[in-house]
Amino acid sequence: MPALTVHPIGNYNGSDLGGRPNTLVKACPSMMTDALRLIKSKCSLDEFNVCFEATHHGPYLETPAFFLEIGSDERHWKRDDAAELQASVLRDVPDSNGYPVLIGLGGGHYAPRFTELALSRKVNFGHMLPNYQTEGRSDEEIATMIRNAAECSGTKVAFLHRKSMNGPSAARLTSLAESVGCEVIKSDCFEPLDGN
Repeated sequence: MPALTVHPIGNYNGSDLGGRPNTLVKACPSMMTDALRLIKSKCSLDEFNVCFEATHHGPYLETPAFFLEIGSDERHWKRDDAAELQASVLRDVPDSNGYPVLIGLGGGHYAPRFTELALSRKVNFGHMLPNYQTEGRSDEEIATMIRNAAECSGTKVAFLHRKSMNGPSAARLTSLAESVGCEVIKSDCFEPLDGN
């Protein structure tokens, strides 16, 4: 799928694509979320989907960071128009917008619900923990992943993509988030962005 994406950096499990196993890099929630908004507002490349990706791959860095990417294969990587758009976003993204910071829990790799929320509400996303990372993991392992995501995002607030999982799974993730000191809140808690 052709895509212009933004995502936090780190690994919930192994480090096959760089970085350190079970280690997240500090996120830049405001800049990263505003970068997504800028890509969306500047993009006239109709074939490209604009979205967040869940936290994945390295490198390991001491400095807060995020990735801007052109996906999804070599044919798209070579697109000068897409590269110029992403470069202009890096140039124009503001340092901070003051919106509340959330971690995202659930959903898939391309995080459509978190993308939708970021494009419509005054929120910033830090790390995102998709469903596939929690499959087959113990409560202790998942609680550690949530704690690390919150700490590396500088927040204690989580948003759960409830429709991406069944009721018991949603209850489990909510309970585990609360057990590490996170408040799980709903989308209507946030103000709409201007013009929405």
